Amino acid sequence: MKSSRTTTAIDTPVSERNFVDDRHADQSISEFISLTTDLVIDGFDLSAPLRLPFYLNCLRSDNYRRAAHHYSVGVLAAASTGIRLSGTGWISVREGNSPREMDITMPVNQALREAGMPTGWAFPDNGSRVGRLWSGLFSTFLTGEVRRFFSGYSKKIDSIARRLAASFNFHNSFIEWFKIGVLSNFIQHKRALRLIRGNRESISGLVVYMEYHRLTSALLHAAKENEIPVVLTQHGFLGQEWLHTPLRSDRICVWGEVDRRWYEGRGIRDDRLRVTGTHLAFSIKSEYRRETRSKYNLDPEEYALVYLVPNSLDYFHHKSIGLLKELRAAVTDLSCRWFVRLHRSNKPHVIKMYLEAGFTEFPDDVPVEEAFALADVVIHDYSTMATAEYAGLVTLCLPADPPYPGFYPELLGDQRIIDNPRQFRDIVATISPGYKLDPKSTVTMAAGEDKALTHICDVVRELDRHRC
Repeated sequence: MKSSRTTTAIDTPVSERNFVDDRHADQSISEFISLTTDLVIDGFDLSAPLRLPFYLNCLRSDNYRRAAHHYSVGVLAAASTGIRLSGTGWISVREGNSPREMDITMPVNQALREAGMPTGWAFPDNGSRVGRLWSGLFSTFLTGEVRRFFSGYSKKIDSIARRLAASFNFHNSFIEWFKIGVLSNFIQHKRALRLIRGNRESISGLVVYMEYHRLTSALLHAAKENEIPVVLTQHGFLGQEWLHTPLRSDRICVWGEVDRRWYEGRGIRDDRLRVTGTHLAFSIKSEYRRETRSKYNLDPEEYALVYLVPNSLDYFHHKSIGLLKELRAAVTDLSCRWFVRLHRSNKPHVIKMYLEAGFTEFPDDVPVEEAFALADVVIHDYSTMATAEYAGLVTLCLPADPPYPGFYPELLGDQRIIDNPRQFRDIVATISPGYKLDPKSTVTMAAGEDKALTHICDVVRELDRHRC
């Protein structure tokens, strides 16, 4: 069976023609899942935490090729990654210390603590690179666990790796990359089991925001093995179905009614779902809105149109810029300023593409609150924009690279899809620049800020009572 990956359009740069972005990866990931169904060791599905790395390193890019040159170092690094646990009670799991991850996890942890529940953290204990390599050397050659892994499972893992390489027509270096990934997740799984078992009496439960990340996947399995409850809080648009189903968490806190229906349609029982909203949604005060529009020197009759640029491949940005130019041409009779807020993962050359096309950039260090306070219209391409709609902004979807999965429109709720430039012009003309923003519950976002945190705390209390 050969890969079902589709080649992108003819205007795609040569270097990207065999790559796919996350909106078009469903078929390839389904193939990966099918070919790794037997990658289960000690009851742990090692395929699950490999979904995202496989997409990022093998479908979106060919970064896996580097593994052939660094295999020994990769094995040692994989064997050395530890897990750090601090505190007791409800443990928030994070994969690192990125600003985005802290924005997602910190407010929930703090709200639980303020509600009278003990809290703690679990996160990777990476240490220094030199220290990790020495630790990996010790783990690899002096502990029976890793030796048993190589002696007991090498043939099985090698067979699966070769099966994948042949199906996707990958370079042979993929085999080394895959083995390192499996080893890394196996060791993480074992360490998570020891950590949870050793601290079972002091852990009330886990709070996670994604089940398919490396550390979270291992800790989730360990928690289920030890009858410790897990609460999952939705953190974004459910566009990558392969990162959101199936789920094992006891309770799933979703943003809005559309998300609840989406999960129900994929076999998640209603008694596991709770519509809570998210603290990532916020309101914008009138004074802040006026100050922000003044900061950017907007005239009272001037519209601010803001496009949220996703983290995608170059060919996508060429397409989106072309469509944005068409929209811009349709509103030349209106006084408009165009802004783009780029994803923090976008590279400098992507930023340059939008600037050269005549759009004004919001730098990475400008909070999204400021972009929304300025905006009259927010435009996105099937992305996490339920927060803009909740804030009261006119929120529109511009599909730049169809076809998308068929379920995408249902996740938009009442947000409109831009079908043509004339329609866009008519929408803009019906609103007044700098209009007052009134936050409101929608089918895509039930609540924001403190109210959403209260809902999440209620879900955790519910599990606390059941466990007692």
